[in-house]
Amino acid sequence: RGTLTSQARNKKYNRKSECLYHDVETLSAIAKKETGFSYPAERILENWKLILLNQFHDILPGSSIREVYEDSKEQYESVLAEGTEMTASAEASLLSKMNLQNDSLVVFNTTGFNRKDAVVADIPVENDFILLDGDKEVPYQKTYDGKIVFVAEIPAKGYKSFTVKSGTQSATAIKADVNSVDTKYFAVEFTNGDITKLVHKESGRDVANGKPFGTVRAFQDRPFNHEAWDIKSYYEEKEFNLDFVGAEIVEQGAVRVVYKVDKKIRNSVISAYYNVYADLDRIDVDYKTDWKETHVVLKGDYPVDVNAVKATFDIQFGNLERSTTENTTWDFAQFEVSMHKWVDLSDNSFGVSVINDCKYGCTVKNGHIMPTLLRCQTRPNDVQDREYHEFTFSIYPHSNHVSSSEVVKEAFNVNYPAYAVFAKANNGTLPEVYSFVSADKDNIVIETVKDAEDGNGIIVRAYETWNSKSNVKLTFCDEIKSVTECNLIEDGAEEVKFSGKTLETEFKPFEIKTFRVNF
Repeated sequence: RGTLTSQARNKKYNRKSECLYHDVETLSAIAKKETGFSYPAERILENWKLILLNQFHDILPGSSIREVYEDSKEQYESVLAEGTEMTASAEASLLSKMNLQNDSLVVFNTTGFNRKDAVVADIPVENDFILLDGDKEVPYQKTYDGKIVFVAEIPAKGYKSFTVKSGTQSATAIKADVNSVDTKYFAVEFTNGDITKLVHKESGRDVANGKPFGTVRAFQDRPFNHEAWDIKSYYEEKEFNLDFVGAEIVEQGAVRVVYKVDKKIRNSVISAYYNVYADLDRIDVDYKTDWKETHVVLKGDYPVDVNAVKATFDIQFGNLERSTTENTTWDFAQFEVSMHKWVDLSDNSFGVSVINDCKYGCTVKNGHIMPTLLRCQTRPNDVQDREYHEFTFSIYPHSNHVSSSEVVKEAFNVNYPAYAVFAKANNGTLPEVYSFVSADKDNIVIETVKDAEDGNGIIVRAYETWNSKSNVKLTFCDEIKSVTECNLIEDGAEEVKFSGKTLETEFKPFEIKTFRVNF
């Protein structure tokens, strides 16, 4: 159980590397099709090999000696640097062929959903400017760390341009003070840095029914053996207090309010930045800490006022349910279990999803979602996790059961950034708004777009995520010449029905399908 959290830096680098190379493949494949870009197949392959090497035990589980993580850090940082460079090259190739009537911020969306999300970008020009989506002004604001943020709608597996024009914004800031924030989606109240009331306006529900929500809790973490490997069921028997240091609003504008809370345990300060958006129904919480402790486990605590004996956990291509009770020995044994991008606790009327960007261990018992944030054992690595950390958890309340929510889309948004690049006006052939492929059903996730391993066509991989048999249409950017269904290693060639830009297929519950498409 402890291996789901031990050595947090490696867990983060693993997630970020997987997501980045998904983006590299997507953008490079689109750029090759549209601009003749040279798809960097060998570089992608070599870096995937390094990512997979570092998933070997005991590297990714966090149960190796210190020297392993010194080597692993160098390898991951090389992987991330090369991936960032390849992403920028593919974007530059696409930008060079775009028909941009004005100087623009072009936002790329590598997810398989039409996306509405916060976009963080470098400030494009020195003078005052406005952002336009067609003729409509898009509010933006300067961030506390020297960038800009705005909410954009971008098509699936594609991009959209936003005109940058001289002018002065007309948008007004969100009303908030150090104790409360009110938007069209949420009413939030803070007391000593804790959310003490969070009302989901669509349903009218107080998420935690008066309990502190989203607090950080610290427990003694001393398994009697196998320190890096294990968390024992008795960890909750000794809890440490976190002292409230202070709270302030560090950013307030038309897009969001950022509320900073500092808490301290022993020699470590944990800073939480609550991002409450005017036009998004998700609250992002960015955590930053220079962690100095040993034998302490940090957990988030999200009590949810629902009647649920099962919680739902994200896995790579779908989700599964686990018991929230302790009625049997096997229920009790699930006091610390795995998750990928999200976990949800719902009944048929209401629920809350907690989304993360790099964590894997979680407890969901007795109405509380408690993801594990950090551990700090001393064997076999005597300095495990005692370093600087940044990570994000997002709060996504929703009406009705999780299967009718948009948590999968929101989790992709949290984990796969929208890339914003400034471009000068250009006389090219590509449109200002573009989508490579999209699905007509919300339960179908288009995950992978990449060049085929043999260079013959583009590979598109999708899966069904809510246990629902579905007839689906995938619509592409151009007329299809041929499309076949293959397996995960791209063998096989089963014919697929298509017409014009659209292919039609049937997904069984949780089925993964891989297509080879030629244009």
